[in-house]
Amino acid sequence: MKTKLKFVFVAFRRVWWWCFWLQAVVFLVAATWIQPADLESGRIRLTKPCPVKVESGDDCGTCGVTRGIAAMGSLQWKRAYRYNPIAVWIYLAQLGVVAWGVRRIQEGRKPSD
Repeated sequence: MKTKLKFVFVAFRRVWWWCFWLQAVVFLVAATWIQPADLESGRIRLTKPCPVKVESGDDCGTCGVTRGIAAMGSLQWKRAYRYNPIAVWIYLAQLGVVAWGVRRIQEGRKPSD
């Protein structure tokens, strides 16, 4: 039973890391493709309007993250920071995940090993 459980854990870890790395790649590609102006004008709508902003008119803690990440994809650092400072950190974390995975692949190792 212990060997079977170990196999399941190792298989799960490998799949999890590949999924994590792939979502980071997709995230960065989407951030590069989507422009903040498209989000502000309503040409592209990724999420529903914030319920806190709709009800009270005030921004919540996560308001502006989507626009900030889109600005980071266009290398508009100051604009991204003005939208929401956490967007800069999220983008950099995703960039780090992709860089780490690419480095592991270049070394001939899988990101999950």
